[in-house]
Amino acid sequence: MEIISITAQHIVDNIDAIAEGSPANSYLLHCPL
Repeated sequence: MEIISITAQHIVDNIDAIAEGSPANSYLLHCPL
């Protein structure tokens, strides 16, 4: 179940990066739901 928590953390990081205007699309591509 660790993978789920890691994925959730990547999503949070992604949201933060998008809010800052950073290109975080690669995180979504490498961390599919």
